[in-house]
Amino acid sequence: MGCGCSRELTPSEAAIEERDVASLEMAQKLEWYALLERGVSEKRKKEKMKEYRRDWKDFNGRRPRGFWGDSPNYRGIHVNFP
Repeated sequence: MGCGCSRELTPSEAAIEERDVASLEMAQKLEWYALLERGVSEKRKKEKMKEYRRDWKDFNGRRPRGFWGDSPNYRGIHVNFP
């Protein structure tokens, strides 16, 4: 299922097409930590997190409970998570 365009798929897009949740999460986390290393602005961080949430919604119709970006430190570790 291609988009009919000539560009390469991003790792997140490829994971969505392959229905591979582990690859999707890893691709997002790697990109996120690269952004943090570069010291991007808070605005850019919020934009990327919105993009990641959209990717998750595209993946399975809703953002799963326990989405790594919802944790206080964006590492997937929830403090007092029920």
